[in-house]
Amino acid sequence: MDKGFITQQITSEIELIAGRESEWLANQGSLSTLSGKAIPEDQQEQHRSNANYMGEVAAVLSSARVQLERILEQVNGADA
Repeated sequence: MDKGFITQQITSEIELIAGRESEWLANQGSLSTLSGKAIPEDQQEQHRSNANYMGEVAAVLSSARVQLERILEQVNGADA
């Protein structure tokens, strides 16, 4: 495989992950702003738990994105 192909694949994955990360954070934000509003009291804890889970998933996606960015830097720096 050539460097250009590898770079393109990694860049595509970074963009995909960044998009998913944004979606999860937006969903978490939506849930967080709804907490305590129009949600039956007996469901609020589950609601908070779901919002926390979304934040955790976004953090994992962020970590994966950062790792791929580091790999991309290494691939691009291989010729330097």
